[in-house]
Amino acid sequence: MMKGRDRCIAALSLEEPDILPIGEGWINPPIIKKVTGLESTWGSHNKRLWDTYILCYKKLGLDYIVANAGNRQFINKNTWKNEWGTTSRYNPTTGAIAHIDFPIKTIKDLEDYEPPDPFDPSLLNQVEYFIKKVGDEMLVVAQIPDGGFPYFLMPFPAFLK
Repeated sequence: MMKGRDRCIAALSLEEPDILPIGEGWINPPIIKKVTGLESTWGSHNKRLWDTYILCYKKLGLDYIVANAGNRQFINKNTWKNEWGTTSRYNPTTGAIAHIDFPIKTIKDLEDYEPPDPFDPSLLNQVEYFIKKVGDEMLVVAQIPDGGFPYFLMPFPAFLK
């Protein structure tokens, strides 16, 4: 039987894995608590939260796990700003995340906008931690939060224009 990481790599290489790889890009904290019995809140964005997240994926038997390539500066327990300048808020009742403030609101903002340094080694802290923790058990997929999609840098109507 293949390990999750090998299964994903086989599928990505257009080879036939033993079974179709499965995974999930995002699991809400209330679900993580149901699966693990452990609290998982955004205000505790640290290695304890990361370990709980990893435990959930392992208990569910998933083949890949998503790690954030980026940093968050917390404004309060459920609100943070990332290195791209997007402010987001987590709703603990629903598990939803909403982008509530954006670095680009005008053409002038767009002209003056400077993205974060892609070579900042701290951007890979979570990715490297996940790789060490899951080894070859699961594939670690790095996700670039918000900045990877231009519409996360500005209000959606402005993006459409």
